[in-house]
Amino acid sequence: MAEQFDVIIIGGGHNGLVTAAYLAKAGLQVILLEKRPFLGGIASTEEFYPGFRVDNVLHNAGMFRPQIVRDLFLKMQGFDWLSIDPVVFAPLPDGNQLTLWRDNAQTASEISRFSPVDGERFAEYNQIMSKFTEFLEHALGRTPPNLSQPSASNMTPWLGVGKNVLGLGGEDRYGFLRILPMSLEEFLSEWFESDVVQGVLAAPGITCLQQGPFSGGTTFNLLYHHLGQRLGGVSSLGVVQGGIGNLAEALSRAAQAFGADIRVQSPVVQVLVENGRSTGIRLASGAEIKAPIIVSGANPRHTFTQLVDPIELDVSFLRAVRNIKYRGSVAKLNLALSGLPTFTALPDGDTSRLHGRIQISPSLIYLEKAYDAAKYGRFSEQPYLDIRIPSLADPTLAPNGQHVMSIHMQYAPFHLRESDWTQQKETLTETILSTLSQYAPDLRSHILHSQTLTPLDLETHYGLADGGIYHGQMMLDQLLFMRPVPGWGYYRTPISGLYLNGAGTHPGGGITGEPGRLAAQEILKDLK
Repeated sequence: MAEQFDVIIIGGGHNGLVTAAYLAKAGLQVILLEKRPFLGGIASTEEFYPGFRVDNVLHNAGMFRPQIVRDLFLKMQGFDWLSIDPVVFAPLPDGNQLTLWRDNAQTASEISRFSPVDGERFAEYNQIMSKFTEFLEHALGRTPPNLSQPSASNMTPWLGVGKNVLGLGGEDRYGFLRILPMSLEEFLSEWFESDVVQGVLAAPGITCLQQGPFSGGTTFNLLYHHLGQRLGGVSSLGVVQGGIGNLAEALSRAAQAFGADIRVQSPVVQVLVENGRSTGIRLASGAEIKAPIIVSGANPRHTFTQLVDPIELDVSFLRAVRNIKYRGSVAKLNLALSGLPTFTALPDGDTSRLHGRIQISPSLIYLEKAYDAAKYGRFSEQPYLDIRIPSLADPTLAPNGQHVMSIHMQYAPFHLRESDWTQQKETLTETILSTLSQYAPDLRSHILHSQTLTPLDLETHYGLADGGIYHGQMMLDQLLFMRPVPGWGYYRTPISGLYLNGAGTHPGGGITGEPGRLAAQEILKDLK
């Protein structure tokens, strides 16, 4: 006899764990199945060299919603944040630096070194970004309406969004709607004159995008990366004590405390469908588990072309799924270090400035040139780097006196025009090290071990289609009721009983937990 549950969740990433915890808390019999030995998906902390642990792919949990921490009592399950200040240290090619702090007055003072006018304007910029991100967070925390079948039940929650729009006030209302389709260059040039200030503030707006700062719609992505732990004019930063994997562990413990069954090394190979309705899943072992509700955290391409037999789906729906733009653009380099590299731009050798994000993005032109390479099927020779040395704030991640370094590199397109990633992996590693060595010349002398994850590795090891960390580009044509595809932006699918809860659904990628929370909310609504 096959095991029987109320709900089967495919995938133990943070969104899957959030859904499992909410549904188990509501009294449903839930089983979560993860194919890897670890929970957390691309938000886990793993040992990559003896004694050295690093956040495997994503290393910033700043967008994770505080509501979920409260609802699921995660603090009782051992979850906690580390308070990190400053937020960003940005060394520059000329040996100067710009540091962004949690205290906005301190940040304004830093900015004034590059432009007194920009320093004065930062206070107003901080206010408008705080206002706009608060509004956006309220809007994105709701299930998108089903515009093909509008009803009071799915439109009513968005009346609150309309009320919040009115609350912005006339000038801000128009201002918010005006900037959403703007490029970062257009938006930031209206606020600041310094190339350095523009480059440092813009970088979060291109995170995980195969777009440059001169591309339309990138200002929305900047606002998106200010959500969660909102810091006004500075993008979110959230550092989990013990590594980002401790978030997944706390979510797992919470889900199990509510009664969920969580199993690792349990790869699902098929969603079983009878008469247009999901009835269960089949594991790689051949065993079947039955449930009337199946929730997939896999990317939409994998869900609808591999887990579900495509014959069960309409041709137009499949076409829309195949047209989703994933466009992975990020590579990851993890380093085990014998000691702390010397950044020549550090004022008086103040290593406390390295506790947050170290950012190589000296100007908008620098970022756009990095993107230029990706447009023509090459990876950037002078890339944008987003770096963390988490062992500075959390020594448990490395042996005493030694460190781990986590580096996000853009741009590294999944499809290389004149080569492939099996041939270019070493060259990519060398490119990242050469770029960073311009700012920390003794870096190589401290390297004990390196681990490079190309976009192909991200697809192979973590199931990210085309290496797309966010399960689809975060651009205006793939958001809200158009995520994952137009007409299916509300977690349900054409297969009755089959739901989605991954980053490929609203509101999108990053470590937010919102797709998992909102999917659980819709499932419970359907069960009433």
